Amino acid sequence: MSEKHHDITKAVGWMSAATMVSRVLGYLRDTVSAALFGAGWISDAFILAFRIPNLLRDLLAEGALSAAFVPAMAREREKAGEASSWRLAALMFNSLLMVMGLLVLLGLSFKTQLVALFAPGFKARPEQFELTVTLTGILVPFLALMAFAALFMGALNSRRRFGPGAVAPIFLNLTMLGFGAWMYFHPRPPESQVLIWAWGALAGGLAQMLVQLPAMIQEGFRFRLGWPFGDVGVLKVWKQLGPAVLGQSSTQINLLVNSVLASQMAVASATYIYYGNRLMQLPLGVFAVAISTAVLPSLASHFAREEAAEFKTTLGFGLRLTLFITLPAAAGLILLSEPINILLFRWGRFSLEDAQAVARASVVYSFGMVFASLIKVLTPAFYAREEASVPVKVSFAGVLINLALSLLLKGPFGYLGLAMAASFASLVQAGLLLWLMRRRLGPLMRGEVLRDMGKIVVLSAAMCLAVWLGGILLRQGLDPALLYARGRLAKEVACLIALAALVYFPLAHFWGLDYLAPLLARRRKKV
Repeated sequence: MSEKHHDITKAVGWMSAATMVSRVLGYLRDTVSAALFGAGWISDAFILAFRIPNLLRDLLAEGALSAAFVPAMAREREKAGEASSWRLAALMFNSLLMVMGLLVLLGLSFKTQLVALFAPGFKARPEQFELTVTLTGILVPFLALMAFAALFMGALNSRRRFGPGAVAPIFLNLTMLGFGAWMYFHPRPPESQVLIWAWGALAGGLAQMLVQLPAMIQEGFRFRLGWPFGDVGVLKVWKQLGPAVLGQSSTQINLLVNSVLASQMAVASATYIYYGNRLMQLPLGVFAVAISTAVLPSLASHFAREEAAEFKTTLGFGLRLTLFITLPAAAGLILLSEPINILLFRWGRFSLEDAQAVARASVVYSFGMVFASLIKVLTPAFYAREEASVPVKVSFAGVLINLALSLLLKGPFGYLGLAMAASFASLVQAGLLLWLMRRRLGPLMRGEVLRDMGKIVVLSAAMCLAVWLGGILLRQGLDPALLYARGRLAKEVACLIALAALVYFPLAHFWGLDYLAPLLARRRKKV
């Protein structure tokens, strides 16, 4: 493994560890939300109200702004020096302040129309519609906070300082958990609690932004007055940002489409779709986004220096590392979806039947997780090459496929049909991106890449067999009344996850897949 690939893996390890903590806290946050509101019209109202600002959070925080801003800041540093790159960051902050301020004002002014657009099915239930409008009014400023947090993260990532941006979402979840703890000790009707929960989300967004500010100032960022839209660098970032948002948006837009359609289906369908997708977000957010973030600065530098061979090698390494983690993770989630979701959500007002419905959606979404992960890595590679239009077109095709299949499948399969459509759309989109990148760089799936992929598939199958047999042994002779006992399920999940790790990672090491070696090395580097 080359020195550069060693550093990428170390960065991925640090970001993955921080993101793992954030995601675990996020699951605890969802557990609290499920316990407080159950699966019904109140939970549907919050999920739809939060979906709109959270869509921007997913787009900006997980790639789009970084894809547009990191290459621009790297170019500015190469051409004009460190001070000029931080001047660009300050002007970008000013431009975001103006644009997001306008969007927030528009969102507050037209919140009723927004809810009518994104939750048309709620019109038939006036009480739910009004609650969703109220929640939307609270949550709209979340848009601006996430944009500033994403800008700070991108600026720090361009300096290869990945830690603050990876840690920041932890503070969002901790803040919301704090609000949840307060409600536990001060119980109120769910209709009142959900308003407090929304204010907690807004406070968490503020915390996620502010926690990165000390690192920004330490690196050289300073606030400065000035009209930003007369600067060539700022205009170029915004020119790239539009396509970047569209190119990164297919997965999130597909989820939004699913939520809109779910609002017209049976009560709790939007809740099942939201929580069902959450399980796959752990490996997707922990590893795929971390790999994409760590690889992007290197890809941008290679392209700027016209190092075509190095660009291809680095991208190939990123794809192999993505598959090494996400393929066995997807297989494991499919096998363990029911016990994990029951452990996460069967609390308070959330019933066993609700948790099992969520588990079925998780299984379907997990089939598309590997393809969604590849999209996360491939899309920024096109932005590093300054080919923003390519992923935009592919993303648009993915959205159209998802919409068509959702309309076709929601009748016979209900909310599961929406999950099926999203997974298939991810498969098509990943395949198109790989094919288009191959036309530019030559074959990506040959030699070392193809060899490692074959090994990963075999090892994942061996891991699945071990987990399946282990599950049978753990349930042998079990009293059916104890099948869903929380304590027993916790032991089963812990044992089977440990078994999966003990099978997969040692076998991978002995078969020459040493992707974890840099994380276990004693040499430490600042990330």
